[in-house]
Amino acid sequence: MGRLGRLLSPRSLAVVGGRPAELALEQCRRLGFDGDLWPVHPTRALLDGIPCLPTLDDLPGVPDAALVAVNRYATVDVVGRLAAMGAGAAVCYASGFAEAGDDGRALQQDLLAAADGMPVVGPNCYGTVSATVGAALWPDQQGLSRVERGVAIVTQSGNIGLNLTLQTRPLSISHLLTLGNQADVGIEECLEDLFGRPSGFSRGPPRGGLARRGPL
Repeated sequence: MGRLGRLLSPRSLAVVGGRPAELALEQCRRLGFDGDLWPVHPTRALLDGIPCLPTLDDLPGVPDAALVAVNRYATVDVVGRLAAMGAGAAVCYASGFAEAGDDGRALQQDLLAAADGMPVVGPNCYGTVSATVGAALWPDQQGLSRVERGVAIVTQSGNIGLNLTLQTRPLSISHLLTLGNQADVGIEECLEDLFGRPSGFSRGPPRGGLARRGPL
C-alpha cells in the first residue's frame, strides 16, 4: 500500500468548514459510509444532523482523511494541524493558490510546508470519492453508487469528474479523484496506488506504460 492508502480506504473522516463540509457529509451518508464522521466548525452545533466539534483538537481520534473546506489562508493552518496529529491525507477545496498568480504560488508553498509530508490533494479541487467504502470528501452531488470494485477516474478537473459520474456507463466506478493544482499528490502517484488494489484495476498491457514516455 502506498502513501494514499488511508485516503483511498478510510475508516474515519473529518470535514472542516461550513456548507461544503455539510454537503460532503450528505454524500457520505448517501453512499453508506459506516466509519467515523467528524464535522469541525467553531460555531455550528450540527452539520447534516451530526454534532460538530469546535476545533481539530477536540477530535476523538486521528482521521484517515479530511476535507478542508475553508478559505485559502485558513486552509494552510488546518493542514498544518492535521499533519501534526498524524492524519492520513487532506483534500483542499479552496482556490486562490498557484492558479492565482505570485501570491497564490507563495501560499501554495506554505501549504506544502505545513503538510510536512502528509498527502495533500489539491488545492483548488472538487475532492475525492471512494465508492468501495462510501467515503465522499466531495462538496456537491455526484452520480456514484456503493460498489465492491470497478474502474477509477483520476483527473485534474472536478467538472470532468462530476460529469463522468452522471453519465450512463457500462462500468462501475470504484474511485473518483480530482486533483486540481496537484501541488503534492499528482496523477501518477494516484495511478501507482490504485494499480493492483482489489477494488480497483490491474496494470494493463502496453498502454499502461505510455505515461512513462510523456503526458497523456
